[in-house]
Amino acid sequence: MYMFSETYAKKGSNEVISCLKHYFENFLPAETQDLKLWSDNSFGQNKNRYMIAYLNSRNDNFASIELNFALPGNSRMSIDRDFATIEIFRKKTDKFSFPSDSVKLVKECRISNPFTVVYVEHPLTDDLCDEGTPICEILDFKTTLDPILRPPTGINRIRGLRFLANGDVLKRYHTTGEFVIRYENIRAFSNLNQLKGLIQQAPRAYHEYVLVTPEKFQNVTTLLRFVYIPETCIFYESMRAHPLPEVVLEDQHQPVIMDIAYELPFLD
Repeated sequence: MYMFSETYAKKGSNEVISCLKHYFENFLPAETQDLKLWSDNSFGQNKNRYMIAYLNSRNDNFASIELNFALPGNSRMSIDRDFATIEIFRKKTDKFSFPSDSVKLVKECRISNPFTVVYVEHPLTDDLCDEGTPICEILDFKTTLDPILRPPTGINRIRGLRFLANGDVLKRYHTTGEFVIRYENIRAFSNLNQLKGLIQQAPRAYHEYVLVTPEKFQNVTTLLRFVYIPETCIFYESMRAHPLPEVVLEDQHQPVIMDIAYELPFLD
């Protein structure tokens, strides 16, 4: 289970691909030859040209990879059962004030075969210190791969993709049946070797904490006034907000930039 704060990373294709890459390299048995993946139809996370490009680049590691997309509104995948298990356990818990509370919840909600937790970008701890839990680094695949990928045309109708060891990508428009239609994702004057080279060179996506919206920052600030925060908990000190947009006062013609508290002053 990959866990992170909204101040650590976003929820786009870079995050999904980076976590998938981390799983392949650290948890998937090395002898795996035929891999089947299921996902929903989120274009921003799973069903996009960047995910297709990444899976295409792994053709040397597997005999074949299948990426299947569930019918909208009828996913009912195993991960939904996992989320339900977490939610049931959460309702039995009084409150969650610190990141360690959420991590403990996920680790303890399933007695048999408990979840293995992996942090994303930074330790999800109260003191932001590394306590030995694996950390997945988010890479910027989108910016790196944009120059050699075709525009995503007709991807919304695709229900499955198969990635072959020879580098071919086949698609189908139904949840069952054979993969017979070739899918072209790389531009005409580029090739699979270039794709692999770019993926290996993908830089880190984040070099600092991610900013939250002013509204969310204000909500957290208000709620934390009613929570006792130990001196060792510095997690919330990493929270920053986007600056508010410029506004023009009715009796003035000069734009005024509204100030926002970028730090939580009551944590000092």
